[in-house]
Amino acid sequence: MILEKHAFSNPNIDKKFVNAIDANEFVCVPLIFKDKTIGVICADNVYSRKPITDEQVELLSIFANRAALAISNAEVYRKLGEKNRQLKETREKLIRSERLAVIGNMAAYIAHEIRNPLVTIGGFARILLREYADHKKVKHNTEVIIEEVNRLEKILANIMDFSKPIKTVKTLIQINELLENTCTLMEPYLKSIPIQLDKKFNTTIPKSIVDQTQLKQVFLNLIKNAAESMPQGGKLTIETMVEDECIQIDITDTGEGMSPEVMQNLFVPFFTTKVDGTGVGLAVSQKIVDDHDGFIKAKSVLKEGTTFSIFLPVKKDTA
Repeated sequence: MILEKHAFSNPNIDKKFVNAIDANEFVCVPLIFKDKTIGVICADNVYSRKPITDEQVELLSIFANRAALAISNAEVYRKLGEKNRQLKETREKLIRSERLAVIGNMAAYIAHEIRNPLVTIGGFARILLREYADHKKVKHNTEVIIEEVNRLEKILANIMDFSKPIKTVKTLIQINELLENTCTLMEPYLKSIPIQLDKKFNTTIPKSIVDQTQLKQVFLNLIKNAAESMPQGGKLTIETMVEDECIQIDITDTGEGMSPEVMQNLFVPFFTTKVDGTGVGLAVSQKIVDDHDGFIKAKSVLKEGTTFSIFLPVKKDTA
């Protein structure tokens, strides 16, 4: 505890502090909890200009003890709340992972059972196409069969990819560089629509330990989805930043937006609003981000656009 009655003339008192409080007399009492100083509380007589009494110092000491206890309890509650939030997130990831594993196994079985007869149908259809190439009606009908078989085979391939376990090979990289590389791949496609690409990469973000191939797949999927929501053109903004010990990547479009009903099912495997979609892209993207100890979320406004935000934890040894 410090009680100073001649601050203006005391050479041992920091002049900046004295000028800041503009008081010749003040008292400072430490906030101590379990033998640890967690702060300091100061009082002065700048308004009353009356001498600070021993009784007032005693009252301030009692208040400081109570304040230290309250601050410590608040910090305990904050940490407890944070732990509960982390446990909830971990539990949700485990449930989601188990659910995806079950769905994946079922999908693999169904895809396997369908693929065999589909290969046979496709094979015979191609034979018919060769043998009846001069018969217009048969040729047309056979071409329709082959086209639909190809489409189904593509869907089955996507389902099989979804059902496979993800194997990760993580290395230390700069997220901005990976995004730049992804944008270079997608720019010709975006310009053809046309879509304006706005890159806002924070140059101070640290490197991160990730699987480049998988994370690139997430970026490509989100950018492609964003482009498809702007068939008449628009603006795509990709931004990186550091928030709450996480690298945050925002991918924002000015497209059609999504309804609350669609948002609720956004990451559900095989849910899709596209005519030729399989509904595995976002589910796989979430699965990949989960495997990087991160999370992905979306916000959308109809007729205004959508933002997908990816959060990847900053590794302490890479900051």
